This record gives sequence, C-alpha cells and structure tokens, in this order.
Amino acid sequence: MCAISYAYQYTTHNGDGTFKQYRGSGQDHGGIPRPNVKENKLNTNPNTGEQFPSKSEVRPPREDEIPKG
Repeated sequence: MCAISYAYQYTTHNGDGTFKQYRGSGQDHGGIPRPNVKENKLNTNPNTGEQFPSKSEVRPPREDEIPKG
C-alpha cells in the first residue's frame, strides 16, 4: 500500500505554454485549501484561431494527481 503525501510539490510545463502545478502544503489559495492544483489552459481567438495560455486557476486535485510514496 502506498502512503499519500501532501508535502510534495511538482510542476509540469508543456510546450504550448500551459502548466500544471500540484501544491501539497502551504496556505490556501483563493479559498481552496491545500492540497490543490494551479493550472492554465489554452484559449483560442475565434477570429484568428491563434492560441494563447489563459490565466491560471486553482482547483482541488484529482486522486491521480496526488503523489503517492
């Protein structure tokens, strides 16, 4: 059985300018307690089709995003 650790932090950077950051411990962010995930996504300009990274948002982590070990 694996122990769940909330102390770890990791960031995944993608080639398109998006990222996902797992934050296991520390202060709440925007009313969302730790652990949480901060990430951004791609927005698409409907007129030009150009894609650009959005502002980051914070949410609770999914089970598969919590480090085990």
